[in-house]
Amino acid sequence: SAQQKFEANPSKATPPNLYGLVRSQFALGIALYHGWNLLHSNGMKVLKNYLLGMQEKVNSGGDVSKAKKSLIGMQSFKNLMLMLNELTDKGSNHPKLERVVEIIHDHFRMLSLYLSFILHLTKIIFLNEKSPGVNTRAIIFSSMRDSVEEIVKLLAPYAPLVKAMPFVGQGAGRSSKGLSQKEQAQVIRVSVHILILGTFIHNFLFF
Repeated sequence: SAQQKFEANPSKATPPNLYGLVRSQFALGIALYHGWNLLHSNGMKVLKNYLLGMQEKVNSGGDVSKAKKSLIGMQSFKNLMLMLNELTDKGSNHPKLERVVEIIHDHFRMLSLYLSFILHLTKIIFLNEKSPGVNTRAIIFSSMRDSVEEIVKLLAPYAPLVKAMPFVGQGAGRSSKGLSQKEQAQVIRVSVHILILGTFIHNFLFF
């Protein structure tokens, strides 16, 4: 990377007393590029939470570079946060989230129609004996905890047809503490509808 090249062989045109500033600018560039990736892969709400985390760290006196402190104070950054707040308050987000909700809803809707047909057929054949029933699960993998929470929120209006459950580990999060290993195992045992999976889920649950 450009940063590694600079560290290995700094330009002679850059005074040694400015090396710290250059490193700070590299760190800022990496942070902004990560934010850009979050926007494209996970949507505006995840980007907003990422930038809010950066802002909170600066405001609380955390260990951040001067470049990040400067960024937080820029009017363009403040305008970006205002725009993200306005758009997310209106429900704008990544188009693929809408597609995920559509796929999940269609899956469970078709299953419901199938079960209704089976129940009707069972009553005809077995003279009102109880239908054996069929259960199904859908698993959505997400790389970001904030995305997990957003998907659960988007699927909530489709309950009880779809019952979405967040399923993430105990890593730090903005709005949820995650599940212990015991709680994760309990969710796997009792859930018959849909699981929303975040990152770093223990391997023992997958069998």
